[in-house]
Amino acid sequence: MKKPFFIITAAAAVLLAGCAGVREYGGEYVYSTKYGEYGAKVCVYVKGDRIERVEVIDADYPRVTASWEGSGAYLAGEQALLDSFAGKTVAEVKTYSVVREGFVPSEVRAEGLGVVTGATQSTGRLLLAVQKALAKA
Repeated sequence: MKKPFFIITAAAAVLLAGCAGVREYGGEYVYSTKYGEYGAKVCVYVKGDRIERVEVIDADYPRVTASWEGSGAYLAGEQALLDSFAGKTVAEVKTYSVVREGFVPSEVRAEGLGVVTGATQSTGRLLLAVQKALAKA
């Protein structure tokens, strides 16, 4: 009886190990200015030491303001930015930097990331939210 039990247990352990490989981490970067509250909220999916994907989560604050003339360009490029995280290591993304004036992103330094041109603040908020999520990894 012990031998069949061991075989079943070993097979179950192998199956469970394969299923448990993806972990989810939530992150958020939000701040207020005299113009209102802005931020980004994300869920980062990690397998091993690599990012599988990043998704934006709805929040109570805008990712971009409708009055901003570049909002359409950012929203059109946001998925490409999110997709550019896939395959990067957690350690690599943690090395990216966002220069801030107070809490407001003013420059993004992230070689190899699909930064949206003309959308430094929105891109910076998103990257900072991803980095906050990865701090838990």
